[in-house]
Amino acid sequence: MKRLRLLIINHLGFNKREANGALLLITIVIATALLPRIYFFYLSSNPKTSSEDTKLLQDWVQKIEPTVTKKISRKAEYELVQPQENKTFRFNPNTASQQAFLDLGFKKEVANRIIKYREAGGKFQVRSDLAKIYDINQVRLSELQRYIDLPESKAKSAPRFVIKPSAFPKKEIQPFEINEATTQELQQVKGIGPTLSKRITKFRDALGGFHSKEQLKEVYGLEEDVLKKLTSIATLDSNLVAQKNINTTELKQLATHPYFDWNVARAIINFRKAHGPLENLDQIKEIKIISDSLYQKIYPYISLEP
Repeated sequence: MKRLRLLIINHLGFNKREANGALLLITIVIATALLPRIYFFYLSSNPKTSSEDTKLLQDWVQKIEPTVTKKISRKAEYELVQPQENKTFRFNPNTASQQAFLDLGFKKEVANRIIKYREAGGKFQVRSDLAKIYDINQVRLSELQRYIDLPESKAKSAPRFVIKPSAFPKKEIQPFEINEATTQELQQVKGIGPTLSKRITKFRDALGGFHSKEQLKEVYGLEEDVLKKLTSIATLDSNLVAQKNINTTELKQLATHPYFDWNVARAIINFRKAHGPLENLDQIKEIKIISDSLYQKIYPYISLEP
C-alpha cells in the first residue's frame, strides 16, 4: 500500500493527503464492481436459498390467483363483448333509425352524425351522398350499395319547352306625332319607360312643343340608340309649337320658358319699355346679353302676333 501511495505521489504529483484520498476512491470503485458478482455467485451456489425463494414465489402466486381470476372473469363479463355479426337489409338513409345503422355495421358515432345531418335539414338524394359522411366505413358502404333505397345518380331533367321569339309576331308601332304624343305612346319605343316618357312630355310642354327633333337630345337620360328609334318612328309638326308675344307677355310668364332665364326675360321687358313695341323680332339682337346662338334657340318661340 505504501508503494502504491509513493507511486501516486511521484507520478501524479499528489501530496500525501491527496494520495490517501485517491487510494480510498480506488478501493470503493473496486468494491462496488465486485460485491454484486460475489453476492449472486453465492446465491446460485446455495441450493437451500434457491429452493426457499421458489417456495415463497409459489405461495405468493397461490394467494393472488383467485383475485386475478375473479377480475378477469368480471372483465370478460362486462367489457369483452364479442362483436355481433352485421345485418344486411334494404334501408333509406333519410329515414333509417340509429339502431338500423348500428345493425348494418356502422359505428355509433357515424350513426349519430347521420341523424344530426338530417335534423339540420340535410338530405341524401343519391347513394353516393352517404359516402360524404365523415369517418364512415367505406368498405362496408360499398357492400351495402345495392341495399340503399336511393337512385344511383340524379335523373336528368326533361328539356324545357323554349318558345322562340320568332313564334310570336312582333307588334308594330304606329307612328305618332311627338308634340301630341301621350306617355303611353312614347313607351312603345324600346328603352323608354314611365320615368323617361314623363320627362320628355314635361320638357316638351315647358317649351311649348318641339320645333326640331334635335331638341330631344336635351332630354336628360335619353340615350343615343333610344333617340334614333324614337326619331325614326315619331313625326314632328312644327306648326304645333306655341309662341309667346314678345310685346305683351309679362316678365314671369316669359321667365318660365326653359330658354329664357330671369335676366334675359327682364332685359327684353326693359328693352321693350325703353324703345316701345318691337316691329320685328331681329330687334332683340340689340340686347347685349342675347347672343346669336341664344337668338336661334328662342326665335321659334316668340312672335309679334297676339
